[in-house]
Amino acid sequence: MHYFLMLLMTISCSHHRDQNSANVHMHKTSHDQLLSHFEDPKRDIWQKPDLVVKRISPLRGLEVIDIGVGSGYFSKYLLHAGARVTGADVDEKFLEHCRKRFNNTEYPYFTTLKIDYHDPKMKNSFYDMAFTSNTYHHIENRVSYLKKVKAGLRLAGRVVILDFKKNSDSKTHFGPPQSMRLSVDTVVSELKQAGFDKISVYRGDFVDHYLVIATK
Repeated sequence: MHYFLMLLMTISCSHHRDQNSANVHMHKTSHDQLLSHFEDPKRDIWQKPDLVVKRISPLRGLEVIDIGVGSGYFSKYLLHAGARVTGADVDEKFLEHCRKRFNNTEYPYFTTLKIDYHDPKMKNSFYDMAFTSNTYHHIENRVSYLKKVKAGLRLAGRVVILDFKKNSDSKTHFGPPQSMRLSVDTVVSELKQAGFDKISVYRGDFVDHYLVIATK
């Protein structure tokens, strides 16, 4: 596996000890190396964060949980759009990095939350949005997880899933192997099983990603 590919397949995720095949590489790279790659300026080109934020706006004043916050790459954009952000991760080292990055003086509306592998630990009916980027394919027991996410959303709250397209013809040099990717149909099916019925899918905006937005 190309070294760069191995690094980027862990974007916004944490070091897992479960048996998900997308997580078996998680212990092979140091936190410092991961943080460096999470914040690679080239990521702005292929991830298109400004377009993602445009699709999910308006965000001003909303309570948003960034599940798999990693380095805080997307939290930065969410905060600049006016959201109140909770950066959630299973890895305390990433959370500590984010606390230093988004200090209370400059970013008073950023907090962190330590979560479990199978539980987002969201307060009931507290959040307006649950956001996750390049993380969903790492989650095990996804339908059960989504049900817990739904319980943490307010009425008309949204879950946003940004992840890599499953495309056997993909020529990309980043992201997880095709065998670890999830199709849009799989994501939509799992959202429906979790009780979401208002679902929008954006495929054409991104070369290598899809964006799925489901409303409670």
